[in-house]
Amino acid sequence: MREELHLNLAWIAHGNRLIVRCRSRRLALLRPALSQEEGRETPLTEFRLKMRATIRRARRRPQLLALYGDPVAVLERYEPAAVAS
Repeated sequence: MREELHLNLAWIAHGNRLIVRCRSRRLALLRPALSQEEGRETPLTEFRLKMRATIRRARRRPQLLALYGDPVAVLERYEPAAVAS
């Protein structure tokens, strides 16, 4: 995912969701950011460099992934029911 981050974010910006996995274990959900979204803002450069730590934080509190200060995606705890809807 680290190498394809910008491609994945472009795909997510079109309304898609992405399940972040490690060795087939579902770790988190990456989805488009909504207006007035709440959460800790994390610059994309920090996310790319500290992906594991950011995913761990997202399990407790959603992380707004920001590009030039604008939220583009939300990384949050993976909830199977939320993905199915």
